[in-house]
Amino acid sequence: MSAYWAKIKHTGPMFVYVCWGTVLLLMLLRWVFAIHFKVFVYSDKVWELLFAVLMPLPGILILLRSRTKKIVYDKPRARHAVLGFAFFTTLLMIVFSQNFMSSYFAKLQEVNRVEDIARYPRVRFYRIKQYQLALGGTGTYIDVSYSSSYKKGEKRRQGETNKKLNYAAYVVTPMMGDTTQFNYFKAPKYWLGLDFAQRFDYNIPEQEKELRFRELNSYGEQQAAEFKYERPDHFENYPQSYDEKSYKHAIGYKVNRVPEDYMVLRPVYRRFEDRTGNTLFMVFAVFGIGSVLFALLLTGGDFVTQDPV
Repeated sequence: MSAYWAKIKHTGPMFVYVCWGTVLLLMLLRWVFAIHFKVFVYSDKVWELLFAVLMPLPGILILLRSRTKKIVYDKPRARHAVLGFAFFTTLLMIVFSQNFMSSYFAKLQEVNRVEDIARYPRVRFYRIKQYQLALGGTGTYIDVSYSSSYKKGEKRRQGETNKKLNYAAYVVTPMMGDTTQFNYFKAPKYWLGLDFAQRFDYNIPEQEKELRFRELNSYGEQQAAEFKYERPDHFENYPQSYDEKSYKHAIGYKVNRVPEDYMVLRPVYRRFEDRTGNTLFMVFAVFGIGSVLFALLLTGGDFVTQDPV
């Protein structure tokens, strides 16, 4: 038992330092260079995903790896598993912390008409008092994908899969001050964006697949038509990096040329004050769960006082 606590004392503090040091460093860098001074103008996806993958690597491969050298495992992969788990713990903490920053520091701009958004192009959230939907310009694009999972106990013997068919519908409708000005040859800049998904067994008859495809398409158009009766709290300027191609395809079905500066506005029904959700809690939850599992991984291996040759 004393050997186990020696491993905890030797590697535990470095695990905490790497996790929180990386998270807080990236939050500080983003606040200084992207939010306060606006030196770096990256999309939220870059901060939440790309930096989440890159930032943990130096601390894991240099600092934490040097600490694990005094733990001798029968299999070298065991040490890699410890480092890999620390990496994914830090990665998830960064994802949630950066998502928290994206929402917390986002600005809500109130505008009278949807065309007034042009004066505030880099704002993430808008509260629009007056707008109309050109339902005749509603476009739908359905992305088709497949997923499969092997049946338990049959993967090696038979290779059978439980294949699923996934339909993801992206629906766009022009948002304008005056819908009588809608022109198929001059695409509107602002579009209401809605999305819906359906997942079902791949082995159903082809006729049923086509039927569900048409039903999802009709459902999306119906939801767009009924949206005029809804009153969301505000709209989110949906980053083009998220599902960009899918929304662009939907717009392209209704207009000859998609404008380069088009904007997809997605309805948000929760209050703006509640925009961060539970993302900050998730940072601490991931760290807490990660710390417990990291400690369990240290039960294996022998602790030596000198670095192994």
